[in-house]
Amino acid sequence: STQSTWLTMRVTHVDLTDPRTQQHHLQDDLAETESPELLAEIARAHSCHRNALETLPLFGMGICLGVATRVPPERLSSIATFYTASRLVYTLVCAKATTRAHAAVRSLLFTCGFAAICNLFELAAHHS
Repeated sequence: STQSTWLTMRVTHVDLTDPRTQQHHLQDDLAETESPELLAEIARAHSCHRNALETLPLFGMGICLGVATRVPPERLSSIATFYTASRLVYTLVCAKATTRAHAAVRSLLFTCGFAAICNLFELAAHHS
């Protein structure tokens, strides 16, 4: 398929000395050769990745605070599992979200993950 050919071609020619610049060049190349649908899916996946990088530090801090304040490990584990599951489904929905209904589901899943993070901080506060 075009996607696997594109990925194979690009991965074998990664410029580790300047990957950010290469990424911009690859985006320009893609704009000339790929369908608007594929470009939109790539953009959604990139946005999803950036969103994950924004929420992960909060999740990590919540877990660390929970451990430091001796929140029961079973409780931390269940919240971490819920967070991870919600983020996994969020990622799958995000990559394919092309309708308002998909966007609503994506927003709901984001809220679930963020609620899990808030729950970690709340538990840590109550156990301190």
